[in-house]
Amino acid sequence: MSEVIKAEVNTLSKIFEKQLKIPEYQRPYRWKSEKHVKQLLEDIENEIKKESEEYRIGTVILHDNNIVDGQQRLVTLTILLRILGTTAKLNLLNEDFNHIESKNNIKFNFNYIQNYLKLYTPQKKADVERFVMNNCSMVVISLSKLSEAFQLFDSQNARGKSLAPADLLKAFHLREMEDNTELEKKESVLKWEKAIDEGILNEVISKYLFRIRMWKDKKWKYFFTSSEIERFKGISILRTIKEGKIYPFVLASMERSMSNNFQIDEPIINGKRFFDYVEHYVQIYKVLLSFYNNSAKHGLAFKYQGSYRIGDRRLKYLYMNSLLCYYDKFGEDEEFLDFAKDLYRWVYSKRLEKSRIRYETILDLLKTDYKNPIRLIDSWYYPNIQSFRRNITLLNDVRIIKENQDINNSITKIEKQWLQVK
Repeated sequence: MSEVIKAEVNTLSKIFEKQLKIPEYQRPYRWKSEKHVKQLLEDIENEIKKESEEYRIGTVILHDNNIVDGQQRLVTLTILLRILGTTAKLNLLNEDFNHIESKNNIKFNFNYIQNYLKLYTPQKKADVERFVMNNCSMVVISLSKLSEAFQLFDSQNARGKSLAPADLLKAFHLREMEDNTELEKKESVLKWEKAIDEGILNEVISKYLFRIRMWKDKKWKYFFTSSEIERFKGISILRTIKEGKIYPFVLASMERSMSNNFQIDEPIINGKRFFDYVEHYVQIYKVLLSFYNNSAKHGLAFKYQGSYRIGDRRLKYLYMNSLLCYYDKFGEDEEFLDFAKDLYRWVYSKRLEKSRIRYETILDLLKTDYKNPIRLIDSWYYPNIQSFRRNITLLNDVRIIKENQDINNSITKIEKQWLQVK
């Protein structure tokens, strides 16, 4: 384990004497008013009522006064103390918060705490400020190397539920960039956080990359949780070579890491390659989402009565996962649109066949239908649309549900195109 330079309990007044900084690699400030902030304020009130001599409020991990872990709580406490009118120097709110999410949450929580304290008398505010600064404490762990700080952060949070899987992966792979430049680290983090701000990153990792990698490996998982993050941890090339383990697969991984070519099910290479891998599929996701949103001009009815239902959204993800597999292997070639239409017919015939679509329905379909597109695409050297088309159930073989006439009409048009009926 890492060498701890210093691990001690400090009051907040002593912690805030440090020139604390929020490094660029940090995740956004995400504490929510009605959940996290309210709980903290109520806990402080209760400890004051109990006349507690000390209230321990967590742990902070530091590297050269950079906050590796503990940002959420420290920023919230800084907001509280600023509103209480403390004379202490609180520099955290002067930091450059690059994320829109951070700025919005700071503004919202500032207003929330102001309203929460508006009935406090000046004396009560002074008492709260004194208690927070002198009676509230944190365990402060200072480490010599950034990699050690990330390792501790990673191991602590992997056991709990406080972080999303994407946050844990970000911490792990940043730790693996020990030999990269600061500019490379900064660029990787900025792209990662931009995808978070756009609401894309967790979607791409959990609903696309995770599922496809599992299904290609015949592991029938549907939900991505913190317990599954090991699936996105792989080989550390330089470390392995330094240890003298120059296996053929290590050399092959090194060659792959120097290219700009990616495949969904490629071995995970830790560090920068992983960030580039995710960014590659974030951009592909945007392309496919644009196609999905404009698919009506191709006669595909994705927005129909009931398309908002959970089961129907599961069909959407099945469609988009399969389409991503095709795009990943063949790109947007001359067969892409035909495949997209045939795929629609395969996926949405299931909506006509079944009144309820559970996630088990999706997994059972992938396990039992040996002609499913994800399996077929894996076996193709060239797009073989006809082999897929021949094995799709004809419309007149499925039970038509009246509420799905949009799907019915869409599939009918596709079949007419196949038969060249105008």
